[in-house]
Amino acid sequence: MSKTKTIKDIGVDFDLTLTDSAFEENAWFDYLNKMSKNKLDKQKFLEYHSLGDGKIDYGNLINYNLSVYFPDLSEQEAMSFWSDERLYQKIKPYPEAVDAINKLEPIFLILNIINSYIVICKIRN
Repeated sequence: MSKTKTIKDIGVDFDLTLTDSAFEENAWFDYLNKMSKNKLDKQKFLEYHSLGDGKIDYGNLINYNLSVYFPDLSEQEAMSFWSDERLYQKIKPYPEAVDAINKLEPIFLILNIINSYIVICKIRN
């Protein structure tokens, strides 16, 4: 009797899990900075909100909703970044995220959760 493998689903959130959609070059912070009259120095902003090891503390030091740092922008202007259908083709994944997903057994179907949509995809370097 042969065993058949059952494909199992895994849900993976993209933002800040697979990619830095907030601070990578041309990501949300840069987008907000381009639209806003109040320009912020990204490097100083990151240093100020860092845990000291270069990692950002979203829980305590920084608001996950970066638009609060750009009060001259309306909610619609600030959130329009996320409506770009090609957004996740423009932002590179973390190399270690690609490695981790590629190490999963082929019986897993990777479901990436993006803006409340589920996208079935294969991650490549």
